[in-house]
Amino acid sequence: MNCNIHPVLYEYFLRLQDRLGAEMVHRRRRSSITCIEIIFWCEGLQVITGRINSLSEAESCGFWVICRPQTRPERAIYKDKQVYQLFLSPVHPKKRRESKKIITPLVVQVAEIQSKNLG
Repeated sequence: MNCNIHPVLYEYFLRLQDRLGAEMVHRRRRSSITCIEIIFWCEGLQVITGRINSLSEAESCGFWVICRPQTRPERAIYKDKQVYQLFLSPVHPKKRRESKKIITPLVVQVAEIQSKNLG
């Protein structure tokens, strides 16, 4: 396993490698473990864009795996193939933020109640 890539992302890359002949682009440093660049060797493949995993898979691992074409002109082509970004996006980020706002005051209240009961 590659230590510079998130395990969930690497798992989906391996699936794409087996099924569509994906190859990772190693020409530049990766600043994030949640984003990689790939090309596909599968002939006849048009454009892959959007979510790759299903909702149940996304909820179980906590991330959407999203694929989109690289749009920066100097990075869009590699070995005469279209470069795609494969990256992770959290599932329901708004709901996660809302739950954190609710949980934090509850944790403080529970801690206060426990300290009163013990004291």
